[in-house]
Formats: sequence, structure tokens, C-alpha cells
Amino acid sequence: MSAQLGEWLSRGLYRHRKRLLWLGLAVLSGVAVAGWSAWSAKPVRASEAMALPGSSLGAQPVPASLAVTADEQALFQTACQGPATRRLVQQARNNCERFVNHPTLAGQAHAVLAALLTEPPLQDLERAVEHARQAVRLGNERGDFILALLMLSGHAQPWSLDQARDLLTRAQGKGAAVASQYLQRLAAQDQCPGQASLKPLGVPLFCLYRAEVLQQLQARGMKHRAYGEDDWRDELSPGDAIGAQSVDLLFDVDPADHLPRLARMRYVFDAGLQGQVRWIELFDGLTQRYGAAHSNQRGQHAAWPMPDGTVVRLSRDGERCVVAYEHPERLRQRDLHLARLRDGVRQARLLAEAHAL
Repeated sequence: MSAQLGEWLSRGLYRHRKRLLWLGLAVLSGVAVAGWSAWSAKPVRASEAMALPGSSLGAQPVPASLAVTADEQALFQTACQGPATRRLVQQARNNCERFVNHPTLAGQAHAVLAALLTEPPLQDLERAVEHARQAVRLGNERGDFILALLMLSGHAQPWSLDQARDLLTRAQGKGAAVASQYLQRLAAQDQCPGQASLKPLGVPLFCLYRAEVLQQLQARGMKHRAYGEDDWRDELSPGDAIGAQSVDLLFDVDPADHLPRLARMRYVFDAGLQGQVRWIELFDGLTQRYGAAHSNQRGQHAAWPMPDGTVVRLSRDGERCVVAYEHPERLRQRDLHLARLRDGVRQARLLAEAHAL
């Protein structure tokens, strides 16, 4: 690669740095790896290690006098955190893995590895959860924050909103200012159910994060079938919905907080040769529940707008009838956010190719 091309690429990637940090759950790496470098400068004592709430994982007894020395921290910054911040992900992973058994730096190493594994090209969410739990066990505040977000996004099980709050509170107490923002969002979320007009299955699903939505649906007999990491889509069995083939969920991930919120829940029914009959049955049931439809093309489409901006739709697509519960603004934003995500993926590939030359 010529020097001019390299300089142009560096400038271009710097202009798009915010997009690059937004891949997948990139807030974890953007905050836990790059944005929190100041945290890594403070001494981390082994006495800070504690058990994960509700977990049997406890901290190993280590002399409280152990602390990260300036030389050790400088080495860690150069070998592990520095490459991660510069998005040299494979180099960062290889180097950080050398610190996972270090007596004073293991917690930081596990936290950086957890962040790296939440996004392409190294994305492995199960391993990310494992590293986050190890970081928590060793008392690392970034581990607290990362595990809380993995719980809220539905990737860390068993899921518990109370446990996520505890982890964020603990991270906040150790100096993670960003954790305060998420605690405020959780507090604001508590007000949403009382204001929700649309409650599919009697639950204010549009007020919940992905983990809570899945928990509510699975409690009603809907088994999880598939998850589309690239387009924030889940598919579940229909539970006791008579005649339904499947239920699919679309989520929006707002770059302001990177937490998945429900944008659409859709039941798909196989209408077969009795498509018109099935449509009328569904239409009558929805009318009984939500009142007269505001938009109605008999046998093809009907809609019931709700006061809070959500809407229920009934449509016919060939031999299928579809009942959809939608948050139109989130659906619109979802398209924009996915476009930004895919643009970021392309930029990340360009970055990887640049470092390979």
C-alpha cells in the first residue's frame, strides 16, 4: 500500500470511528476497551474481587496487598488494551489472552476479551459472557458493565433484571460513570408500562428489552428457534396460538444505548385454501379486542392504531395471514440503524485489509 493511500485510509477511518465502534454490541468495546482507558491506570487491588450476585463464583483468596504496578499497567496498555483500542482485534486477542492468569491484571484482560468478542470479526457471544463473568469474579468494573449489558440484550443467562441493576450499580460505585446512564434508562423504563396502550398477551412488550421480551414469551410456551445477529431478528414457536406457524420478532438497537427494544412482533398463520375464512376470523377477534379498524381493505389489510403510537395490523400474503404488533417509529429507525451497522462492517473489513497489506 502506498504511503498516500495509507494516510487517506487512516483519515477516512478516523472520520468514521463512531460507526466502527457501533458494530454489533460495540458499545461494549467502545466503552470497555477504548473509552475507559483512564480506569486501567488506577491500581486494582485483589481485595476488590467479589462474588457475582446470585452466582456460586466467588473470588479466590489473594493477599489484599497485591496491586497493579506502573510497569505492569504500562505493559498491559501496550500489549493488550492499546491494540484493542486501535481495532487490531486479532493482535489484541492474542496478547490479552497472555494476561488471563496474571495475579493482578487478569480482571482487566478478561474485560477486554469480553468486549472484543461482542462484535465482528471475533464475535462469539458465549465466550464473551464467560470472559465477562470472570472479570466480574475478579472485581473488574468493566466486567460488571459488560455483563449487565449482555444480560439486558438477552445473551447472558440466567437473565435477571435485578442482577443487571446490581452489576450496573456496582460498576457505578467503582467509577464507571457510563453505568449511571443505564441505571437512569432502567428507571425511566419502569414508568413505561403504565403508559402503554398496546399489550400483546397482556404484557407491555414494547416497554421491555430483548431479554425481558424473550422471558415473557417463553413463559407462555413459545420456544426459541433462531436468532439473527446480523438483523436483530428472533423466531419462536407460536405457543398456544391456534393455527399459527411461527412468531417472529424484530428489534431496534439504538446507538444511543445499544440495547435491543421490540419494534415488531408478528404471528404468521397458514391460511391455505380457507384464506378468506381465516382472515375474517382473525379480523373479528381483533375488532372485538381493539374496536373498529381505522383502515380496512376487506380480506386484505386492516389496522388498529393505538394512542401511544403503536399499531396492530392484519394482512394477507398469498396463503398466509399475518397479525403484526408494531412500533412504527422503531421500525423506521431500525432500517437506518441497520444501514449504519452494515456500513460499519464494510469499514471494519477495509481496516482489516489495510493492516494485512
